[in-house]
Amino acid sequence: MSGEKWKGTFILLAVILLLVACNVSEASVADDSAETFMEKMNQEKMEPTYDEGDLSIYIPNSLDVHIVDEYNIELTRNNQPFLLFLNDQVVYESKQSLLDELMVDEEDTIILEKAEENGEQGYIIATHFDEEHYRVVVGYNKAKVTTISELENIHDDIDMMFDIVQSIEVQ
Repeated sequence: MSGEKWKGTFILLAVILLLVACNVSEASVADDSAETFMEKMNQEKMEPTYDEGDLSIYIPNSLDVHIVDEYNIELTRNNQPFLLFLNDQVVYESKQSLLDELMVDEEDTIILEKAEENGEQGYIIATHFDEEHYRVVVGYNKAKVTTISELENIHDDIDMMFDIVQSIEVQ
């Protein structure tokens, strides 16, 4: 084989390995998110950075805030909306009751975690939205936040979303 063919073969192999290494699978995102979820359930909550009336909440600097009403806040980062709902009064007794309330079929989920630690209830769920996107919901006690995310961003979105809902303080 000539030097040019070896060089071409090597470049092709390198490109294929790079693409495979960069490819994120649903299973790896689910595993990483489940581990992060349990860490988040036991972490110290973030200090609030935003106050509105009786509400104090941690909101990262990367997010823009729009108060819709007393129960709904729209957060936005680079045109990606994060819809925060306050006053979620439902206590989910099981993962199935969570799926039922959110009107989600279990076979559509790639992530479904629910836990209760020290009387605090939290959950994360990610479901197929379309071919390239996933609906992600993170809840903690009486708040939940929802977004539409690409697979490679789900873990980071869940991390940030959990910090937000866990930080909520209402006077």
